[in-house]
Amino acid sequence: MSHFSISKPAYSKIVLHSLKFPSSSVHGVLLGTNTDPSTVRVTDAVPIGHASISTSAMLDIALQQISIYAQKCEIMIVGYYASYENINQNKLCISVSENSNFKNLDIPTLNAYTNPGSGWTRVSDSFGSEPPAEKTLAKQSKHTASCTFENSTVIATTKKLVQENAQKLLHDFDDHLGNVSLDWLQNSKLNNLIQES
Repeated sequence: MSHFSISKPAYSKIVLHSLKFPSSSVHGVLLGTNTDPSTVRVTDAVPIGHASISTSAMLDIALQQISIYAQKCEIMIVGYYASYENINQNKLCISVSENSNFKNLDIPTLNAYTNPGSGWTRVSDSFGSEPPAEKTLAKQSKHTASCTFENSTVIATTKKLVQENAQKLLHDFDDHLGNVSLDWLQNSKLNNLIQES
């Protein structure tokens, strides 16, 4: 059984990326460390796109740049996230798993959850009222994993960032293609705000 720990910057960036482009599908890469075969620490998220979710040349270029950045920082690509405008869409996750940048990953897929006000519900399934971070997630290969936040401030920090409209500080690779001065790999201004919160 593997254990995944998700940091404040990683979780906040995933949520803020989805909020910045509420009528678009968004996707990005999770970075972190794998200190032993059963423990993965997700330390950051790098937002890739919002204009088009497809396995295209642009996605390959972004993944190559992220791989180089991760090597320089002595971390690695540990996962991928996608938030679809249509919850029935999942074709990209299948395609990305076949991409050479993800060939060595042996991690389960984290499934989407929603909270319509009556408790947390897994999309397509009902699991009660616990938040997704406390769920045991399984892959078809029967590889199981637990997933938790790195500390108790992750949700509160993310809520505060949402209230402050911090999504305006987040830039993805698509934004960078329109304005090359935007910092999409590190999102330094947003990272500073996350650390201060």
